[in-house]
Amino acid sequence: RSEEHTSELQSHSDVVCRLLALQAYPFRVPEAERSAYHAAACFCSNYLVTITAIAQQLFERWTPDKARALQFLLPLLDGTVSNLHQTPLARKALTGPIARGDAGTVAGHLKILPEELQLVYRELALQTVRLASENGSIDEAKAKSLQELLKA
Repeated sequence: RSEEHTSELQSHSDVVCRLLALQAYPFRVPEAERSAYHAAACFCSNYLVTITAIAQQLFERWTPDKARALQFLLPLLDGTVSNLHQTPLARKALTGPIARGDAGTVAGHLKILPEELQLVYRELALQTVRLASENGSIDEAKAKSLQELLKA
């Protein structure tokens, strides 16, 4: 029994060591909340890929090929991930026109984006307005102006 217990502890210890080596930390998700856990993971991983693919599609007109478009975008992604590593709250890594309250730039984006990207841009931008407001980087008047623009 003692050998079995020692073996089981060693197995758990090995798993914890591997998680820590990957800079991952074990935690428990109740069975009833597994769908919420998975949805959060999809936002962080799957949808990041989707958004990057959209940016690649928009960017490729200025590059020799699609692969090069992604290569030009990767430093921007790396900078964003680096910023996320520097803060305990993801929203604090926010930069860009909405974080500055720049409705003119956002209006320019809406003007040039193809119809099939309008909805996703507007929905993400509205969430970004909320984050910028929570950060205090835009005041209530700028938030309201941006919301009106995005809901038009």
